[in-house]
Amino acid sequence: LGHFSDILLMQAQSAIPIDLAFRIYRNARDRTLFQRVFHLTSLCLNAFIIKSALLRHNFKIINQNTLLDLVRDRPAFQPLITVSNHHCCLDDFLLTAGILPMSLILDVDKIRWTLAAVDICFINILYKTFFASGKGIPVWRRTRDLTTGHILNTGLGVDQPSIDFSLDLLNSGRWLHMFPQGRVVLPEEREREAEFRLRWGIGRLIAESKDPIILPVWHCNFDSLNPPTPPYFVNTVSRILGTPQCLTVTVGQPFQLGWLKNKLQRSLTGRTDSRQQLHAGLTAAVQNALYKLKIFAEAEHEKHKAHIKQR
Repeated sequence: LGHFSDILLMQAQSAIPIDLAFRIYRNARDRTLFQRVFHLTSLCLNAFIIKSALLRHNFKIINQNTLLDLVRDRPAFQPLITVSNHHCCLDDFLLTAGILPMSLILDVDKIRWTLAAVDICFINILYKTFFASGKGIPVWRRTRDLTTGHILNTGLGVDQPSIDFSLDLLNSGRWLHMFPQGRVVLPEEREREAEFRLRWGIGRLIAESKDPIILPVWHCNFDSLNPPTPPYFVNTVSRILGTPQCLTVTVGQPFQLGWLKNKLQRSLTGRTDSRQQLHAGLTAAVQNALYKLKIFAEAEHEKHKAHIKQR
């Protein structure tokens, strides 16, 4: 049955046009009045619901102002890329609503765009409408069977139209959030999570945009509200309405990789694989920063839990 459902999913994906991002949004630089109202309504409604749900839980943000300052006050046309770990399907919703005040969410031009897996978020008209309303960009990713390791879908790689669309956004000075691990990392995989290689799409985005500011973010225990076990909806609602959970978000320090990009370009001159190696080198730098933040963030989460127990 599982194999049959995988086949149906791949058939559904094959019917989705690979330039879906451009078909939905037309271009990355201008929004119609309808699109702006559409995004504003959806983002505000989602944020209100999630902020209300989080009131029951122990939600702590470390270094929040670093992100808020970059969203509000970075120079015009300065791209911003935030990257984070991916532990559950609600990660983006919880991060966006949890970190940002409503005053920023109301400024729809400043709110992040985010890459979203086409095989989950854009498989039918209802899902497509919902995730497009939240500024989701459909991306075709390589997926594997977690049991056998066999490739289920090869994805479209770093040169797919959705990455082109994302580059247009960045070069217009927009904020893009992504989960460069490329999938949800399950609880039983967390001990070796720092060994997981990030996808090279982040490398291309850095290589071909105007020296973006990169900001790593690490969150802990979000999957306590959205566990990866069926029935997913029932379990999620019961967790959100159940025992208050300890949730911690740690915002890292911003950095830029223009210096590394120039260094790699010089050292790779003349190589036939120079473009791929440039993407790999830039991705590795982001990976190092993200997993370095992981160590600090998890220690802060343990402190947060200990503080709650002492109250």
